[in-house]
Parts: sequence; C-alpha cells; structure tokens
Amino acid sequence: MSTMAVLARSSADATYTADGMFVRIAGDLDEQSLSQLRSSLLRTRPDQCRDIIVDAGAVNFVTDDALAVLVAASAWAANSGAAISYSRMSDALRLEVEALGLEAAMPMLAPIGTRAGTAIPAQAR
Repeated sequence: MSTMAVLARSSADATYTADGMFVRIAGDLDEQSLSQLRSSLLRTRPDQCRDIIVDAGAVNFVTDDALAVLVAASAWAANSGAAISYSRMSDALRLEVEALGLEAAMPMLAPIGTRAGTAIPAQAR
C-alpha cells in the first residue's frame, strides 16, 4: 500500500487487490492536493487490475480542478480497460457531482440489495 499526504489537509491512498484497486481520498481536494490525486488515481496498474473502487466519503471540499482529475480518472480507467466506481461519496462531493451532471462519469456502487444501474433515491445516500 502506498500512502501520501499533502499538508495534512487531504490524503489519498491506494491499495491493490488481486484484480483491482481501492483508493481512499479525504479532506480538502484543492490545488494543493491535485498532484496527490493524480498520482493515486492515474497510476499504472497491473494488467489484471480492472476494478477501481474509490471511497470519497470523507471529502470536505472539492474544487473544479480536483473534479476534473476525478472525471479524468474515470476516462483514463475506461480507456485502459478498467472501471471506477465510488463506494462512498461525501455530501460536499455528491452535491458538486449532481450539480454538474457528472453522475455517469463518477458512478456509485449499487447498495446491497439493489441492482447496479438503478437510481438511488437521494434520501438513501
């Protein structure tokens, strides 16, 4: 596992599994954290790494530039044969994603007991 921190205001760490990668991001995603975000999400993955799960449940703040990195990570993953899904998304991040219509680029995992691809009511998030 690799762990990086930027001035303790934000953090991103990535853990590899047999067939995927788990990335946890937290704190303020601003200009100071862009390099860290890029290195955590846009890194070379082993060939068998097809699923990237992102836990963004502890994100306090996100800038447009940080959102652009998150969207770029989804496109980069898709172009390299993988897929990104979010296991958790903080209210701060979710509100920005919804306001900008980025749900397709930053999809949530389906909750237990529901089918993937179905809409999740806002109160259930």
